[in-house]
Amino acid sequence: MYNPRITKGSENYITGYGFGILGEGKITAPLAKEENANWKNYLRFASASDPASINALDTEGSEIFDLYSYISSAYWDVKMNATKDGYEWYPVLAKDMPKCLDASPNGYGTTWKFHVRTGADGLKYSTASTTRSKYNGRGVELEDYVTAFKLLLNGKANFYRGSEMAGDSSNSAIVGAASYFNATKTVDFTDAANIDKAFAKVVVEADDTDNSITITLAGAVNQFYAMYYLASSLYQPVPLTHDIYSRE
Repeated sequence: MYNPRITKGSENYITGYGFGILGEGKITAPLAKEENANWKNYLRFASASDPASINALDTEGSEIFDLYSYISSAYWDVKMNATKDGYEWYPVLAKDMPKCLDASPNGYGTTWKFHVRTGADGLKYSTASTTRSKYNGRGVELEDYVTAFKLLLNGKANFYRGSEMAGDSSNSAIVGAASYFNATKTVDFTDAANIDKAFAKVVVEADDTDNSITITLAGAVNQFYAMYYLASSLYQPVPLTHDIYSRE
């Protein structure tokens, strides 16, 4: 932040956003001690430990999530506004902002619908994994957005973030998440029939007539908090294939 070769996005701290160093900042001079010419204009950071794999579904710390943010995406993200005194939301995997289907007069509600990008919009998978290389170039399908929740909340897989979500009792909880997690503690993710049966109680629905996703939260929130709670890279689409069931 105080390095002379860094220009911050904003000289004033923006609550909930920061100084915009990574998003809007600039590197104004090469790193003198870097011997590789291709790396002289990159921000650098070091970690005290090796996480071995970058599986954000199964971690309780922040280190893997920080790394995961470079290879993942979410329905929405935020950027600094034009006056550099705040930030604003914009769609990424989603094509629009969420619309409340049961809004009260003050705009609060529990059920939120939004349209998502698929292969028809040019959205394709890209990976450097050798075991997942067959997905390179495969277009994202609407069903993949639902698969993300089926996998994350699978009780037998018992991913840390899945069990965490299943135990959530706040407004951000997804209706049916705990029920599905408990119902699948002995159900392998490859058992499609029983997975679908258990998932029927989870209020995450896809509509192929308009490529939309509808999610119902446990408590009424406004649009800002609907995006805040649902803009997680844990919910990015996952291809519906049996071999994806692993901790890799």
